[in-house]
Amino acid sequence: MLVKVLSVVLIFLTCSVCLKTVSTNIVVETRSRPWIIAHRGSSGVYPEHTIAAYKRAIEDGADLIECDLLLTRDRQLVCLHEPYLTSSTNIAQHPEYETRKRKLTIPDHGELDDWFSFDFTLEELKSLRVKQRFSFRDQSFNGIYQIPTFHEYIRVAKEAKRLVGIYPEIKHPELINSLPFMNGFKFEDILLDVLKQHGYTKKGDFCLIQSFSDPALRYIKSKTDIRLVILVEREEDIMGPFLNDSKIEDWATLYHGIGAWKTQIVEYFENTNKYKNWISNETNLLDRVLDSGLNLHLYTFRNEDQFLAWNFKQDPIDEYLYFSRLGDIEGYFTDFPHTMFRAFEERHKSDGCNVAKTRTTNRTGSVTSSPVIRIIMVIITFCILS
Repeated sequence: MLVKVLSVVLIFLTCSVCLKTVSTNIVVETRSRPWIIAHRGSSGVYPEHTIAAYKRAIEDGADLIECDLLLTRDRQLVCLHEPYLTSSTNIAQHPEYETRKRKLTIPDHGELDDWFSFDFTLEELKSLRVKQRFSFRDQSFNGIYQIPTFHEYIRVAKEAKRLVGIYPEIKHPELINSLPFMNGFKFEDILLDVLKQHGYTKKGDFCLIQSFSDPALRYIKSKTDIRLVILVEREEDIMGPFLNDSKIEDWATLYHGIGAWKTQIVEYFENTNKYKNWISNETNLLDRVLDSGLNLHLYTFRNEDQFLAWNFKQDPIDEYLYFSRLGDIEGYFTDFPHTMFRAFEERHKSDGCNVAKTRTTNRTGSVTSSPVIRIIMVIITFCILS
């Protein structure tokens, strides 16, 4: 009898080890609702791109945390929305860096007189502290948090108690690749190298790479199977050369999806103060994207009144519910993931959509996580002991 008991214990341990070996880092996505993408973390609560904002996003129910990536002078990846530092850090309070201020033309921003992240080493950037960019948001966290590295951001996602995806955006790759300190290195390769170090290499990994740069994404596509999303400028004409049917069909052969501004899938009309305050009709962009086989991610959802059409009665949950019923939109970028999670709970109550545990993983490799394995082991135990 003792031999039989020991045999059962040995089988149990063997199965546990095997399951751990097989299931570590396996990602199983069961999307029964759209992804909640925390735009720069919970950036409506904490200053954007801080460890606090990323951790809060996970607490608030985000499926993915998004970050913008830039390079330092010593070619280290850091999480910053833009390379100019005045609006998001206390750089102006550091007299030791006064001579670093200069004029530079940044794509889509024109000529700026500022301090730029790629003129500093990582150690120097770490001496700065982040602040809230929007004056209408909580300023009490200013001066507390450092600029995080890409490694630190990834660790926040990987140390979460549930599966959390990462969603880096490569910013201004053409500009950065032209800078002297790159010395033949490519921004895109540096990004892929760090992702590889953390185990992100495959389509099935819960990682997406995004960019407004089509050439950069095409280069990345030639190097990895990680899912890619091409971003579209908010001013882009949905029937123009950048978003016509031919372009969308081309992207469908390369990319996982398109990231579009929310006002590109609905039409707004202006009132007398020239703001687009009312939604009138839907455009055909969502149908064209989905018909091509691409997925659609919408940006950016914010709670404050100035970002809400009057249709929604100053209620951001009404806005989320409206857009979520337009069609199969895969994900939403939001500064307030908690509000979006509440919105999907409201939809669950009315439509029966499942909002709980829409992502699962066997990251821990626990043998008790699989009912099939438990049944098999019970049968083996019965046969041995009988």
